[in-house]
Amino acid sequence: MHEGLIQPAARTCRAALLALLAAGGAPSPARAIVFEEFEVFAPPSAEPGSFEVDQHVNYGLRGPSRPEEDSRALPSDRGIYLNTEIGYAVTPWYAVALELPSAVTRDGRLHNGGFKLRNLVRLHAGESWSWGLLLEVQRQPRGFLPHPWGVAVSPLVAWRGGPWQAVLNLALGTSFGSRGAESFVEPAARVTRLVTENVALGLEYYGELGRVERTERFRRQGHQIFAVAEMDLGPAFLRLGLGRGFTEASDRWVATMVLGFDF
Repeated sequence: MHEGLIQPAARTCRAALLALLAAGGAPSPARAIVFEEFEVFAPPSAEPGSFEVDQHVNYGLRGPSRPEEDSRALPSDRGIYLNTEIGYAVTPWYAVALELPSAVTRDGRLHNGGFKLRNLVRLHAGESWSWGLLLEVQRQPRGFLPHPWGVAVSPLVAWRGGPWQAVLNLALGTSFGSRGAESFVEPAARVTRLVTENVALGLEYYGELGRVERTERFRRQGHQIFAVAEMDLGPAFLRLGLGRGFTEASDRWVATMVLGFDF
């Protein structure tokens, strides 16, 4: 990897971490995993100039219909989360994506989710191991973020051996606005195995642990595990998953689907 890329990326990471640690505000519970995108990110590797359009759909099969007032999250029970993601490979090691989320709650109300702008950088690519960095900027209303703006940075680590693949993310972020700021820690992991040439099965984990400077008690954290199936359909890609939450702050059952197209 070019040193000219690694040094600016390292400076960006240090600046983001300092901003997270400086985030103030009163203590609050972890942001319950409701109406959220379930995706574990690997370092990018794509043909420069290629586009990818993904449609995410999550459905709250069983979740809290009245979240705690201080969670500032939309009720997820029988709710639908929609997210259109448009990605572009700038170089083989750098990709950018624009996300346009929304949600429909059980009462039929449509909630605009603002936007997310994600940058993915690959810092190393080896035969088995690769790693990189995610930097995301969010502008979302209450219900999606505690405060109007959000910034997140996450190291990306991926390993591949034969039919097996494992990916680990650790997002550190903050949401901020005129009423203060709140940091958060969100780990995620994925392990999959190719069972046929075009089908992979696996497990994914998503957590929300609380603030960077102080994690929450376990019952107030978010912990969910998904069973997933991924299918390569030629020009299209289909991912199906069923998730189970294990704490009060998690959705009890969530179904997720991603349909993607490469151009």
